[in-house]
Amino acid sequence: MSIVEMVRQAPENIRVLWNLANADMKILDKSYSGTPHYDPSERGIRFNIATDRAGIFHKPYKSVFHELGHLIDRFMNEKFQSVVYKGGLFGDTLRAEAAKYVRLTTERLKLRMGTKIVTESKVYKEINRELLLISEENLPEVSDIWHGVTQGKVDSGHGHYDFDYWTRNGGVNLPKEAFAHMFRAIIQNPESLVAIKKYFPKSYGIFEDMISDFLKEAVK
Repeated sequence: MSIVEMVRQAPENIRVLWNLANADMKILDKSYSGTPHYDPSERGIRFNIATDRAGIFHKPYKSVFHELGHLIDRFMNEKFQSVVYKGGLFGDTLRAEAAKYVRLTTERLKLRMGTKIVTESKVYKEINRELLLISEENLPEVSDIWHGVTQGKVDSGHGHYDFDYWTRNGGVNLPKEAFAHMFRAIIQNPESLVAIKKYFPKSYGIFEDMISDFLKEAVK
């Protein structure tokens, strides 16, 4: 299935947003040999289309949809962007949902182990065990979000491994990456979206609200 065909099958809000942003979708290099990325200074993306189309260990066009997710996040006018929407609600909710799941996992482990105390490392190990039950092609998005919300304490093999990636600039990379992951999943990998919504349902609802609120203003 081509990129255009995938977009055509996406929910209406995503299709409308895609069409609005289409003229701003700059491909800076589609034979790029380095790590695929969105370049905010040039407002365009670099990736390797041959590798991305092949879909080794993932479904085709993973990189292009993820990096265009970053581009579209920036395309939406400032008050609707993932970092600032409603005072940073998206990032705050991601962290709150993760913290709640950590607490629930702690209580489950206490019951299972018959103890009143469970170490933090065992809790994170248990969440990591759960994540590794997800198939490899559906794991990267939710894995990276967990890596971000726990600053690497949950690590199932898919995360941003720069030393300070999740803490630099006040933690703005968490909502940015989560937005791109959700955008990519909703178009290119619905099974990955199921995993994201299992752990971060309220955050996904805010992702939808960001887009809906932007479109209400953009298409008046």
